[in-house]
Amino acid sequence: MERAIRAQRALPGDIREVKYCEYCKEPMYRTPILTCSHCGKVLKLRCYTYKSGDLFYSECIDLDLMARGRTKEEAIGLLQEEIFTYLDAALDGDRVGLIPRRAPLSNRLRYFGHLFVARIKRLFRPHSSHRDYDFQDLGVTFSAHC
Repeated sequence: MERAIRAQRALPGDIREVKYCEYCKEPMYRTPILTCSHCGKVLKLRCYTYKSGDLFYSECIDLDLMARGRTKEEAIGLLQEEIFTYLDAALDGDRVGLIPRRAPLSNRLRYFGHLFVARIKRLFRPHSSHRDYDFQDLGVTFSAHC
């Protein structure tokens, strides 16, 4: 039984590869789908990238994980790898307090500030057929408890 669970949680081989939106050409985060094994609720992992100095930082505020790189793509790829590795380790033991693991308030406020600016910019962008994708399903589904 343990082998079957491990095989189901195998990490994608191209985990650092960054995919791009076909409409706006911006990089997208590829995150696993987290589903509660009790209630079926899906936890959407919120991630964002920002630049500070010469480096780019990518952060997942729902797992309190951060990665940095010289390019936006490098930071996103490293964060994707960090997310999958963290979840793989966290799901092997006691999950209480590990999933979700909220980032400090200052990091969450920075995230909402970036989200606010992005939504304001979207108001002034010409209308397109771009859709917001909630999940990038890599065929990897993790189960966790509420």
